[in-house]
Amino acid sequence: WRSMSKIKVMVVDDSVVIREMLAEIIKNSDTLELVASCSDPIDAQEKLKKVTPDVITLDVVMPHMDGITFLKKLMKVQAIPTIMFSSLTSKGASETIEALESGAVDYIHKPKDASVKYLNQYEKDVVEKIEAASKAKVQIVKPSMIKKYANASNTVNNKSLVVIGSSTGGIEALSIIMQSLPSGGPPIVIVQHLPSSFTDSVVSKMNSHSEVSVVIAKDGQLLEQGKVYFAPGDKHIKIGKDLSGYQINITDDEEVNRHKPSVDYLFLSIAKAKIKDACGVLLTGMGRDGARGLLEMNKIGCHTIAQDEDSSTIWGMPGAAVKLGAATEVLNITDITGSILERTRN
Repeated sequence: WRSMSKIKVMVVDDSVVIREMLAEIIKNSDTLELVASCSDPIDAQEKLKKVTPDVITLDVVMPHMDGITFLKKLMKVQAIPTIMFSSLTSKGASETIEALESGAVDYIHKPKDASVKYLNQYEKDVVEKIEAASKAKVQIVKPSMIKKYANASNTVNNKSLVVIGSSTGGIEALSIIMQSLPSGGPPIVIVQHLPSSFTDSVVSKMNSHSEVSVVIAKDGQLLEQGKVYFAPGDKHIKIGKDLSGYQINITDDEEVNRHKPSVDYLFLSIAKAKIKDACGVLLTGMGRDGARGLLEMNKIGCHTIAQDEDSSTIWGMPGAAVKLGAATEVLNITDITGSILERTRN
């Protein structure tokens, strides 16, 4: 329930078609109000002198000034929650990831088909993302957030493993963890809600500024120390154990909590296989995915961590876990790597 005041939205996009489509979606919604529609960032800068939107939707590629340059300038002056509007291409993906690390809270894809069923769901998603963004905290990854730890290869308990789940705001949160992980740490398996076209870009970005090896998980792989495995987009990931160690299984099961990959799906596999030496971490994100799984991990004796409200872009998923009593610790994003290393020592 919201009070009578609607969420004020500014649309910045050089495509007339996209501007009109977003204007229509906003007009049809009970909670949103369009306060400005701009064809480029220069136009937006002028209109920002007259209106203060609660949320901005921003195209990545535009004439006169690209979306990322505009975003970086905007964040220095006023941190208005911004949603990037991007294409599903790999170029669109790497630019969107840069935007997320520069303070954008979320992204929306340009619609990919014109069927009524798809567009109805698309309209719901756009409204939900704008509503969530209006309550989001703008988080920008700063070098001071990266704590460095000594090589962990001699101190890691070889039975330990870490599973991490994240969604909205997760790219920034994961980026902080990845940059502070030392080489030789415990194996880490990550579910970040991402479309398959984005996974490659995220993994290569994380890999480029990390001391650990970050890869896309493959079915049948055995987990190794010093490696981070991302669930492939649009597939689930679970962990089993046999005599040779922990093994990854990639499946094409139904969505869980409207997600594939789903955090609950991964966390519940740990609880089911009774892997007590696992450490579960639930980061920022909209909704509740991962909360129930974290609780089940907690019940079998795993150490469980939820990101705190203060450092989360959106405290939906970790907040739901905290309410369930699923988290052994509630930590700021800058302290999570330290706790993981502490818990996975010999």
